[in-house]
Amino acid sequence: MKIGCAGVLACGLILVLLLASMAGCVQGNDGPDGPVSVGYTVDLYFINSEYAETGDTALERYVVESRDIEINSAENHWLAILEELKTVNDENASSAISEDVEFEHAYVSEEDETLMIVDLRSTVSGGGSMQEVFFISQIVETIIGNGHLFEDSKNVNKVQFLVKGETVESLMGHISASEPFTSELN
Repeated sequence: MKIGCAGVLACGLILVLLLASMAGCVQGNDGPDGPVSVGYTVDLYFINSEYAETGDTALERYVVESRDIEINSAENHWLAILEELKTVNDENASSAISEDVEFEHAYVSEEDETLMIVDLRSTVSGGGSMQEVFFISQIVETIIGNGHLFEDSKNVNKVQFLVKGETVESLMGHISASEPFTSELN
């Protein structure tokens, strides 16, 4: 069976369109019916409960849970990941990120591609200095540990916290939050 020039061109065009539509789905672009969900495997950093109870520095501070999540292309992927820190699945772990914590926005700084901004709706109530360290560290380690998943955050190595778009002295009153935080694990 012979296919003419027009047939080859039509097949080529169909193939290009098919590949382009598949690439759009992988990248999380909107599909013909609106936003699409894309699956990611993220590493979430939770507090090692035994470490928190004993303070034994021979223990790991964090329990890292790899979790498969779906992120809708219309939502902020970092907010979706940070929300996952509110739910602990490991009985040997806990989280300093409670259900009442409200994340306003999370984005890479336009001026510094190594800086992620996490904007909270309010300061975090309650907790001592250890709670504040874990709150900050869980978020920082989770962001830096997953930066490779997204093109916009592949170079992120520090996190700045804001509250309602403003720099604050502290999130819970114990640790200075006026400067960016870096990973404790690197």
